[in-house]
Amino acid sequence: MGGGLKSGEGQKLKAQEKRDGKAQWNPSEAEAALFEQMTPAEKSKVAARGGADLHKLRRWYQAKTGGDVYAFYHALQVWDTGREP
Repeated sequence: MGGGLKSGEGQKLKAQEKRDGKAQWNPSEAEAALFEQMTPAEKSKVAARGGADLHKLRRWYQAKTGGDVYAFYHALQVWDTGREP
């Protein structure tokens, strides 16, 4: 009758999320390829949608550059304004 998680699966899932981050925020290969082709203005529009789109863009940027979240938001500011602050 009921779906849900079996005993102990919830703890395993939480441990995996701690280790890997939220899976729904990881961009797919197709999304990553799309981000590669986008102009800075297009990336800025994706970020403006917020939510999972912003997180996927951030995860892609961090994986690509090896930077931290601060580097991503600096890049986002450059994409928004078109110049270094």
